[in-house]
Amino acid sequence: MESSLAFLCLWICFIVFASTSNGCSEIPVVENAEVSESSKKPQYSDDDTLDYSCVSGHVSPRKIIYKCSNNEWIKLRGDKCTLKPCESPEDIPNGRYIVESGRNFVFGTTIKYICNDGYQIMSRYDTRTCREGGWDNQLPACEEVSCERIAPDGNIRVEGLPDHSEDLIRSGHRLTFSCVDKGLIVRGQKEIICQSNGEWSSPIPTCVEATCLPQWSTTVGHLKIEGLPDIEGPVKPGHRLTFSCTGEGMKLNGQRDITCQSNGEWSSPFPKCQEIACEEEPLTNVEILFGHPVIDSPYKPGHILLFRCIDVNLKLNGRRAIECQSNGEWDYPYPTCREITCEVPRDQHVSRPNYYFSEDMKLGTKTPYRCEPGYRETAAEATCTRDGWTPNPLCAEITCDVPRDQHVSTPNYYFSGDMKLGTKTSYRCESGYRKTAEKATCTRDGWTPKPLCAEITCELQSTISGVKKINPEGKTIFRAGESVEITCSEKGRSYDTKETSKTCTCQENGKWDHKPVCEEIRCEVPRDQHVSHPDFYFRGDMKLGAKQNYYCESGYEKMAEEATCTQDGWTPNPLCAEMTVSRKCGPPPPVNNADTVEMTKKEYSTGEGVEYICFNKYTLDTSPPFSKYLTCQQGEWSGNIKCLKPCTVTVEEMNERGIELAFADQQKLFAPHDDHITFTCQRGKILVGFSLRQKCNDGVMTLPKCV
Repeated sequence: MESSLAFLCLWICFIVFASTSNGCSEIPVVENAEVSESSKKPQYSDDDTLDYSCVSGHVSPRKIIYKCSNNEWIKLRGDKCTLKPCESPEDIPNGRYIVESGRNFVFGTTIKYICNDGYQIMSRYDTRTCREGGWDNQLPACEEVSCERIAPDGNIRVEGLPDHSEDLIRSGHRLTFSCVDKGLIVRGQKEIICQSNGEWSSPIPTCVEATCLPQWSTTVGHLKIEGLPDIEGPVKPGHRLTFSCTGEGMKLNGQRDITCQSNGEWSSPFPKCQEIACEEEPLTNVEILFGHPVIDSPYKPGHILLFRCIDVNLKLNGRRAIECQSNGEWDYPYPTCREITCEVPRDQHVSRPNYYFSEDMKLGTKTPYRCEPGYRETAAEATCTRDGWTPNPLCAEITCDVPRDQHVSTPNYYFSGDMKLGTKTSYRCESGYRKTAEKATCTRDGWTPKPLCAEITCELQSTISGVKKINPEGKTIFRAGESVEITCSEKGRSYDTKETSKTCTCQENGKWDHKPVCEEIRCEVPRDQHVSHPDFYFRGDMKLGAKQNYYCESGYEKMAEEATCTQDGWTPNPLCAEMTVSRKCGPPPPVNNADTVEMTKKEYSTGEGVEYICFNKYTLDTSPPFSKYLTCQQGEWSGNIKCLKPCTVTVEEMNERGIELAFADQQKLFAPHDDHITFTCQRGKILVGFSLRQKCNDGVMTLPKCV
């Protein structure tokens, strides 16, 4: 029995332990949320859930739920509880709102409404707060501010009142007052303004008799007043008072005489007597080095102050020392210290100074500049210093010194040391030198040209064609009086003496007495040797060894079949010799495709020639041995004449080869010798073979083909 009870107790304990070990203990804490009453239990087991609700003023997009699982709370869903938002506040006419506390228009945010100038809140509340159900309080209203309409008495005139009594007097409205009677003046403000709080800026003024109020006592310190009225009270217009000071060392501060004016105002404030002293003035970047007064003691006449700048980079502007005078005034104004700057140098001959310089350039500033014509820069750039712009002067007048190192003969005679810009002067050079210009000119860079005198030399070209030997070798520049020997090659001769070797000397004028040049031997046109038409037969560059056919004038005969250019000229010499017996020629022979220019004669003497011209479209060949002349030589006609044929193209030939003329307006089907014709392929065909542009050659032209 006892063993059964013990077993039962153990079984119950196990069940209790098992039940407690399978449950969830502490409830999760969720910010701004609390567990719903329906979810609360003394103990929680697996699969139990907790439903949370947001506290007042907070919301969550989804319901927050936790579940007990394996002795732990697990969040099934839900977000945070955040402050509940309100809709955007409403605007009010003639006013606005500001956020007084909170932000983003959420629960607890308070806004305050403010009216525009000239309007005021007429509602009980001017604030609204975001609550659980939205914004509290009614939307306030702003009503226009107006001032009370005044009713002045009969002695005062008011300007600015609205025409109708029911019209509002709004904020900012002005009223102006004046008196009806001339003997009265306005006592108070002559103009009042309706303020934004609905109150007038000053009380309504009144009109009173024009008098000046007394502002004195019989003795005010050291002040003495003359002209005081016998009876105390207001002073009538026109009354004058005279003031003075008693005691030494005192002075009157203000007007000596003042008068009561018709408007009830004194002409000037009442003066005062004060001890003669100089007033202390504010210091601007300056400090007192010497002369500080005793504390609370004024600067008395004779007191001296010595000043200095508070920084070495500042410049004192004014007197360094000033003294208090017997009239209570300083002999000079207080000095000031300002940053060291340099002004535009308008008096230093700088060109366009406002371009290179600006006002108040600071200490250490550097700037390039240019000078006016006739002046030169004394430095590459100007620098702002404590003493102004340096160098000083910035521009110096341009003068040119005596050129003692330029080989000028007696330079002090032709030049002086202060010749100005643009001055021109003639001069002479030392022996062995020549002038490089007729006159020397003073410029910004000194005397020009440079050099004024150049050494007289003759130049020998480094490469001379036709030269066999040069003595001395390698030398190309020769002074006046020096010589060079030139030896020409076999085909060359001296330029002007025609010698094979020549000595050339450099003269005082810088020129060679003979040109040190070897020319290749050439033969000139033999115009003095009775050659017929020599310019025709001997045209071109006839060098050594050249051979040329020729004909002689009438009465002369050739000494050889052709002339040859030799070192001694044309050979044989002479080319033509006078004939002892002359045979005549009959009419000139016919030439294919040509005719004579002039009518022919029955007979021609030896040496006479006949000129031919080709038929139309034919071209005369003038290349040797052909020409346009036949010449009678001892009864026979000599010479060769040839007329080159033109080319013709037929339509049939072009159709056979699939071509046509390239230009629609080109109607000719022929071309003279050496002329061109441009073809094009017929529509739908392409070129094969030769070019579409072909040249005529003595009646022959190769036609292109298109297929």
